[in-house]
Amino acid sequence: MRHVPPPENTHLVLAVTLTLWAGSVAAAAWEGVFAKLSPVTFALLALFATGFAAASYGLDRALRALAAQTGVATLWSAALAADVILLATALALARANAPALDSLARFPFAMSALFVAPLAVALHIAAFGRAAVGRRVSSAPAKSPGANPAST
Repeated sequence: MRHVPPPENTHLVLAVTLTLWAGSVAAAAWEGVFAKLSPVTFALLALFATGFAAASYGLDRALRALAAQTGVATLWSAALAADVILLATALALARANAPALDSLARFPFAMSALFVAPLAVALHIAAFGRAAVGRRVSSAPAKSPGANPAST
């Protein structure tokens, strides 16, 4: 009997995953879970989330195919929107009187560290990769007339 894998709905899987991820981070930050962590532990958690997002994009063929179907302008717009949110967070943290890592672990700012920043990194990787696909460089020997045996 032949095994036929079920079709995957990447759009739906991505939407549900991002919604659950954002909701979990928001709920945990609202309840003060991240504020109970040491600043070093929180920073390592944020680095892990960022690395995980980048690795997920790099390793998941369906995500890369979805990015290939998405326009370059859309990817850059989403990445720019995430960058604006991160800039607003940095400016708000600069105005706060508390230490930055302590404030970053609290509700509105934890969303930036654990959701927006990893998403921004993945979007930038996708946008750079998508932009690079259109500008492939062919090798010089392939352009040389001597490279083709019929021309000699």
